[in-house]
Amino acid sequence: DFEDGVFPTGHGWSTGVTGFAWEPLVGSSATSNTGPAAARSGSYSMYVEASRNAGKAFDLTYDGRACAGQPSAMSFWYSMYGSPMGTLEVKDANGVVQWSLSGNQGDAWHQATVALPTAGFTFEAVPRGSRSDMAVDTVSVCNPVTASPSTLPSASPSKQPSASPTVALSFSPSILPSASPSMLPSTSPVVHQ
Repeated sequence: DFEDGVFPTGHGWSTGVTGFAWEPLVGSSATSNTGPAAARSGSYSMYVEASRNAGKAFDLTYDGRACAGQPSAMSFWYSMYGSPMGTLEVKDANGVVQWSLSGNQGDAWHQATVALPTAGFTFEAVPRGSRSDMAVDTVSVCNPVTASPSTLPSASPSKQPSASPTVALSFSPSILPSASPSMLPSTSPVVHQ
């Protein structure tokens, strides 16, 4: 979840570098009939505000430093509620799309696991209309790869948490600057057994 500390840029996270910045969200989106009703766990999730931003790309990037540069799997929870909904993608460090999902997924959190050929990755969200707020929460990185990227399903919707995350990174927006393109302060990764 995004609760333990501050946005962990010093540990490899950045937002708004190649596009627009994701924002912290407490509770629900200001726009009705879109976005999550609340964070998946804790109080905060990271989200894309779609109002006046249709067709714009938003990036949230992790450079993979906690994974010692090794390919690994990552898992995350996502909310894609609203219509018309846009597209959420996970790109590896080379910019190659490894996971993609479009369209309204209902008013619930879903889980996806993605095997990556690189340790780093980027969430890229492109809203389609004013009711296409998207959010991510409970991101877990450096998980053992149990299948090659080509054999994993593109999405693994689930309402139960992953069984064995190795490193979960978390942050809260308590010291986020107001500028969109930003490199934000950091905390250490949280290790879960």
